[in-house]
Amino acid sequence: TASAFFPLLPDQDERAAELSREQNEKTIRSTQTALRNFREFLISKYPSETREIYVIPCKELDAYLASFFVDARQKDGSEYEPNSLANYQCGLERYLKEHRYGYSITRDKEFKRSQEALKQKQIELRCKGKGNKPHKSMKLTFADELILRKRGLLSRYNPEGLLNLVWLNNTKAFGHCTGFHGSTLKWGDIRLRVTETGLEYLEWMGPDNGDVNAKSKRGGTDSRVYATQHSPQTCPVQDYKEYAQRRPPAMRYEDAPFYLSIKPVVNLAALHWYNCQALGKNKLAKMVKTMCEKGNIPGRKTNFSVYQSCSTLSEAQSNQL
Repeated sequence: TASAFFPLLPDQDERAAELSREQNEKTIRSTQTALRNFREFLISKYPSETREIYVIPCKELDAYLASFFVDARQKDGSEYEPNSLANYQCGLERYLKEHRYGYSITRDKEFKRSQEALKQKQIELRCKGKGNKPHKSMKLTFADELILRKRGLLSRYNPEGLLNLVWLNNTKAFGHCTGFHGSTLKWGDIRLRVTETGLEYLEWMGPDNGDVNAKSKRGGTDSRVYATQHSPQTCPVQDYKEYAQRRPPAMRYEDAPFYLSIKPVVNLAALHWYNCQALGKNKLAKMVKTMCEKGNIPGRKTNFSVYQSCSTLSEAQSNQL
């Protein structure tokens, strides 16, 4: 080694030892933080679970970890950074290894469910702008949307434009709702309904719709978006109905993926434009980036740009009046 030829001086030796101690202390603190937060999560969500985590069978521990990565929040209720969740996984891995646990939660297939949950949560958080502090996303403005409409990238008249349009409408209208995740959205999560006066509207019927607490948090009409009869060209209900018509009949059941991939060769005069196959998660994660690059919209635009623009579609519609 280099030190065999150039022995460390006493001062250098002490400094190296000090750095090593600092690193070890940092690792210990990181492990303790991961363990504390995971235990607090278990106590809050699974109060009957009192075992040390290193004696919990792998199948149960995998389920607990998956739940933790999806649902854990900071003390102020905000989401964790993507790297924080990965650090927690590594910290728990170290703790389990110290106690001679028989599996690796980061590598072994017995923990595939929690590994996938972490991966998807990180994608979701990055789409919301987490983990991108140095390169902040810019808002998608009304002027940007007008340009995208003019260039056919937000349009009912071609498959890509229509897909972009319903994605944008859904994210604006329901992105704030409990349980809304674009990558796992099902066709039955959003329903077309009619009021007693005959006004059509779309309603979020996602996985937490039956939860009374979730409903009260959203507050009634927060999970609805109404047809704009005065402005049919930009009506989200008309966009939804057009998209429904362009889907293959085989993909109109409740559990079908909401966003479908576009046929490789599309005849615009044909009724159906989409495959019986979900749109890829990577494409979904880059919806705004892709359409803005194609439309020559300046600035760094990501899916989070839509969340920054306005919290609901009704707010967006009022901005256009």
